[in-house]
Amino acid sequence: MNDRRTSRLGVVIVTVLLGIALVYSGWVVVRELEAQVIDTAASALPERPSSRDGFSTIAARCGENCLPRGHRAAASGLLKMARTSARPQETYGLAAAHARRALAEEPLSADGWALLAATQAGPTDHWTREVGVDLERSYNAAPRSRTASAWRILFCARHWTALDVDLRRRALTEFVWLAAIDRPLAERLLSRIQDPAASLAFGLSLD
Repeated sequence: MNDRRTSRLGVVIVTVLLGIALVYSGWVVVRELEAQVIDTAASALPERPSSRDGFSTIAARCGENCLPRGHRAAASGLLKMARTSARPQETYGLAAAHARRALAEEPLSADGWALLAATQAGPTDHWTREVGVDLERSYNAAPRSRTASAWRILFCARHWTALDVDLRRRALTEFVWLAAIDRPLAERLLSRIQDPAASLAFGLSLD
C-alpha cells in the first residue's frame, strides 16, 4: 500500500517538474524573440537615437496596422532621418505614405496635414500648390495647435512671399496666440526667421 502511494507521489512530482521545465523553456524562447525584435529595430536607427526616433522606426515597420498616431510618429521620424539619408527623396516618399495613412483614419488632424505639407515640400523645402492646400487643411483642422504651431509658423515665414493673404493672417494669428502662452518660444522662433518681410510682420505682431 505504501509502495503504491510512494509511486503515485513520484509520478505527480515528475509531472509537476516537467510542467515547470516546459513553462521555463517557453519563457526563454519568448525572451529571445523579444530581444531579436528589439535588435532588429535598433539596427535601423540613426546613431544615438532618441526614444521618439526609436518609436518612429518601429512604427515605420508596422505597415497598415499602425494607429494614426503611430503613422504620424513614423512620418515625423522619417522626415528627421531624411536630413542625413543617402536617398532623401525616397525617405520623404515613405514619410508621405505614413502621413496619408494617418489622415485616412483621422482626416481632421492638424498635425497630420502639417506633416503631409512637409513631405510634399520635399528635401528642397519648395512651395507648391499641393503644399499650400495641405497647410490650409492643417489650419482648418486647428487654427491654433500646441504641437504644430512652431513648424507652421517657421514654414510660413520661409515661404512668406508665396503665401496668400489668408495664410499670412492665419500664421500671424497663431503666432500672437503662441506668444501669449509661451513668449520665450515665440521669441526663439522670431530669431530664426530670415525673410526680412516675414521677420518684420511677425516682429510687429509680437509687440
